[in-house]
Amino acid sequence: MSGLENWAAGRLAVSVAAPDARERAWLCRLLEAAGIHCRAYADARGAVTAMQGGARGAGAPDLLVTALRAERDWLRLARARSPGLVIIGFSPLIRANDPGRFAPLRGLLGADYVLPSPVDGAELLAVLVLAASDISDSHALYRAS
Repeated sequence: MSGLENWAAGRLAVSVAAPDARERAWLCRLLEAAGIHCRAYADARGAVTAMQGGARGAGAPDLLVTALRAERDWLRLARARSPGLVIIGFSPLIRANDPGRFAPLRGLLGADYVLPSPVDGAELLAVLVLAASDISDSHALYRAS
């Protein structure tokens, strides 16, 4: 199944890693209201540690939504543990009126999508649709094995 089909079936899993507890809780409430299973972590390290084992039952998400701070090593490890993982990063350093300017930095930051922080709920959901469409059937097969 693709990521969009998993979302429609209520099986899309997202990990949220953000140091601010209120922001983490708000992001998870938003995702859960959209029918997405959400696990919250204080940082990418916690999210990646929970991915140990690589299978969905062991905690590997379809998507990781994370604050982009000094997390690049952990994001590389997350990709190594779950090769098809799609990462949505957010940072207060990105201005809402000019996010495209930072598009070339996505690879350097370790994210597939980059959003300004504080995160706008409608914008996050729009990016989630794009990100879920990036999750291929082969990723789902890899995770199921």
